[in-house]
Amino acid sequence: IELVSEKAKAGYRSGYADPDYIKELPVYQLPFLPRNRKYRTFQVSGDSMLPVKDKSWITCEYVDDWNSIRDGQPHVILTIEDGIVFKLIYKEIETNRSMLLCSTNPIYKPYHIAISEIKEVWKCKLLMSYELY
Repeated sequence: IELVSEKAKAGYRSGYADPDYIKELPVYQLPFLPRNRKYRTFQVSGDSMLPVKDKSWITCEYVDDWNSIRDGQPHVILTIEDGIVFKLIYKEIETNRSMLLCSTNPIYKPYHIAISEIKEVWKCKLLMSYELY
């Protein structure tokens, strides 16, 4: 599993498809995850997805088929404009050619992002945090 820390996020935005950049990321293994899937861990920042705390780590599975996304599930999304965001995702692929991204913290308003602006989608599978409450 490649690890994308808060410090690595800026580089990830431009290097996500570069095998040399990905090779430079720290890696680790979790023996209980299936080996036939692609995982990556991202460090989240901010308070938009409470109760997930700032600086928590989210291990995600790569989503190849965006039509398989279940509405309302948490995902990490790499976008052209915003970089890496952690949100609840709602598909509007067929109707609007977009996705609706929502925070769990009500002070942040939902927003649409065009499919053409999305580079990667990762489904959240595991949360690691230093704080429980």
